[in-house]
Amino acid sequence: MKLIKSFLFTSCVLGMVALGQSASAEEIGQANVSKTEYNTSSRTFDVLVSRKAGGKAIKTVEVAIWSEENGQDDLRWYSSSAISNNQTKLQFNIANHGNRAGNYITHVYTTFTDGQRVGTNLGSVNIKTSLNPVQVVDGQVKISSTLAPPSNAKFQTAVWSDENGQDDIKWYNWDTTNLSVALSNHKGYGTYHVHTYLNQDNKMQGLSGQSFTLEKPAPAKISTQVTKISDKTVDISISGLPNYISSVKIPTWSEVNGQDDIKWYQAQKVGEGNFKVRVNMVDHGFDLGTYHAHFYGKNSQTGNEEGLAATSFTIDNISGLENPVINLNQTNSTQGLFTVSILETLMSKKVISLKVVVTSKTNVSKTKTYEVKTSNQRANISVDLKQLTTTADNFSVTAYAIYSDNSQAIFNLAEQKFTPSVVTTPQPSTTNSASPRITRYINETNTYPVGQCTWGVKTLAPWIPNYLGNAKEWTNGAKNLGFRTGTTPEVGAIAVWPYDGGGYGHVAYVTAVESSTRIQVKEANYAGNQSIANYRNWFNPTASWCGGGTVFYIYPN
Repeated sequence: MKLIKSFLFTSCVLGMVALGQSASAEEIGQANVSKTEYNTSSRTFDVLVSRKAGGKAIKTVEVAIWSEENGQDDLRWYSSSAISNNQTKLQFNIANHGNRAGNYITHVYTTFTDGQRVGTNLGSVNIKTSLNPVQVVDGQVKISSTLAPPSNAKFQTAVWSDENGQDDIKWYNWDTTNLSVALSNHKGYGTYHVHTYLNQDNKMQGLSGQSFTLEKPAPAKISTQVTKISDKTVDISISGLPNYISSVKIPTWSEVNGQDDIKWYQAQKVGEGNFKVRVNMVDHGFDLGTYHAHFYGKNSQTGNEEGLAATSFTIDNISGLENPVINLNQTNSTQGLFTVSILETLMSKKVISLKVVVTSKTNVSKTKTYEVKTSNQRANISVDLKQLTTTADNFSVTAYAIYSDNSQAIFNLAEQKFTPSVVTTPQPSTTNSASPRITRYINETNTYPVGQCTWGVKTLAPWIPNYLGNAKEWTNGAKNLGFRTGTTPEVGAIAVWPYDGGGYGHVAYVTAVESSTRIQVKEANYAGNQSIANYRNWFNPTASWCGGGTVFYIYPN
């Protein structure tokens, strides 16, 4: 047995006898030194030191105790100078050593009133842990120990069911003094075995072999019922469930289009073994036809979800339904542009797509169909009549709301006219008739960063110079180079918003003008879109959302 390093002194230094050395009563200081048995209930033992008859008086007693595993990492000193009737008692408590099982060593150091100090080795005691009975609670197998394993060891438990031998055996490592295992990791009912081992230095020592039986309950007399509260609401209930079913979920869907409208309802417990949920048809797009409902219960014994039953019901008619809201807006007859939008209401059927058919009033062969899926109960379709004609014409517009049950509603919208304006987007001039100021820059390579608004304008209007800086600096830069500037929009001009673009400004190429507050542009880097396009159709360039303040224009001549 190794001695505590701090007390490996010779007897001539402290006038003591080394631990473990045989000596007469006179040589060891005339003291009785002993310890009691370890008490598994209080998890303690006592060290007793008393003066022998005629022996020296005791001044102090110090006791060093530590577990043999992992060196002296849990070394704890117990000391006493309270000597009463020539004796004293010191109590070891395993809680002071991390509540760890193991082999504990006890060294006692007795100091007498004449200064002599004597060490006594009381040997070691092996303190073992014990396991509490296994419990099964809410689908969990729970087991615990009275003490933690030694510092260089761990508890491991094997769990398996009797069914088909050990084909479902699993090993689990403990969380120090506790283990919780989901029964769903194993097979259903019958006898289960729980064997626990101490793994120390890769050697397995058996600690406990326990078992329990999970009784398979008798088949329950389960029944289901569907009660129509109204043509828009039904109650679905299930009764006769065994008491180990702690909760019930009821997925419900219409037969139309598979399970696209499936919704999982959490049923409410309304009595012993009885659960109920209310289903609103609005949650299923007011679909007509057959509905299916399946019942799944949580088994509190195994932790598993179990299929319980299934039922179905039919919804033949729903009263008071509304049409979705259909709008035709953003119309521009000169450009041949308009938008059709659809929006569900609380009392409209679920719309899965919007279809728009546009047909020429003079030539039915000039027909185009658009269709788009809805998102967040709405959809928009933009129509460009220039895809059908380049000359003036009138067009009929029919919208179709396609519902989730494959039915549809038809809406005849207002007739749209296409009256192309004589104002067209000018093409940059590359002829010798262009002003010297324009031709000077037309053949330049665009050096502005690709995707930025400045790059987009230089691409659309090659006559604008490179190196004008950020968009907010373009007006003054162009003016200094001799370009005409102003605040009146013109087709072919460059619009400059010096306060837009997070402080860097923004520029765009003007393609159509109705007034100073109604223009169209092509641009890049609008709303993060780094390609060149007409993103805004007709808009007010002086609106606050455009940056506010004065809008400046740079003209090509």
